[in-house]
Amino acid sequence: MFLNSSGISETETIDYRPEACESEPYRCSGKVIFQKSGNDLGHLLIAEVLGPEVLEDFVGSDVLRTVNEPGEGSSQVSVFYAGQRFNYTTWVHSEPGRTRAISHFSVLEKNDAELRSRIRLAETCSNPAMRSDPLCSAP
Repeated sequence: MFLNSSGISETETIDYRPEACESEPYRCSGKVIFQKSGNDLGHLLIAEVLGPEVLEDFVGSDVLRTVNEPGEGSSQVSVFYAGQRFNYTTWVHSEPGRTRAISHFSVLEKNDAELRSRIRLAETCSNPAMRSDPLCSAP
């Protein structure tokens, strides 16, 4: 959960990283997929952690943009969604032979201007020339 300066939650996130990713990277392969057409485990985890209403809104949301961020030996795919109640973003980090190693799901407040800003930033930072830019390397 990420709070703004007033102490109000603007983002709720589920970050799935199998334990093997830390201890045995060669065996790392995630089983949870956070996508609208994701697997039962991904949907179950969303409903369990954030509630069935959030899952229903996410599954009914519109995909706005998919951004592929290729890297050296790995890649990341970020997808941005607009729901009725909330906006959403997902990303999956993968490496050759270890797809879906890390899956990430965020619920964002329903602020379409902020969502468009996040999309523009992701598109800008997907350019390999921007990797060293502080704007793109900030946590």
